Amino acid sequence: MSFGRVRFDFDLRNARGVELRRGATPAQTLERLRRVALDELDGPGVGSLAGAAV
Repeated sequence: MSFGRVRFDFDLRNARGVELRRGATPAQTLERLRRVALDELDGPGVGSLAGAAV
């Protein structure tokens, strides 16, 4: 969502982002957060290079 659509209201943009990513249960939300956190630990492109001849 662009800042222009929320009239440059950062709090509103963040609230809508949370709404979009929140799971149906707290456990589901936590699982989603864990998945993203683990993906970010790998760094970009690391998974695609696994096993590739460099």
